[in-house]
Amino acid sequence: MNTTRIKPEEARAKVLAALRANGYKGSTTDLARWTLLPVSVVRRAGLYLASNLKLDATRVSGTGKGEYLFTLHQLDLFEDHKAPTTLWQKIKSWFR
Repeated sequence: MNTTRIKPEEARAKVLAALRANGYKGSTTDLARWTLLPVSVVRRAGLYLASNLKLDATRVSGTGKGEYLFTLHQLDLFEDHKAPTTLWQKIKSWFR
């Protein structure tokens, strides 16, 4: 059992990244497997994101208590389609 602590912001970012990488939909156990986070952390992060209207959370019957199906319903165009940034592009953006 991994006892290292993870910040809530990091857990939420990992959940969002896993959803984007795996077809914008995943159950609690799938997300835990993809992110290597405990199921309870994934559930809390997903429900927090659902309360802030970033995900849809649907309770489903599954292997454990509190199994949810999380669906990313509103895509963030800047996050999903990031343009490659070079050092020169970063420097130019500082002066805008």
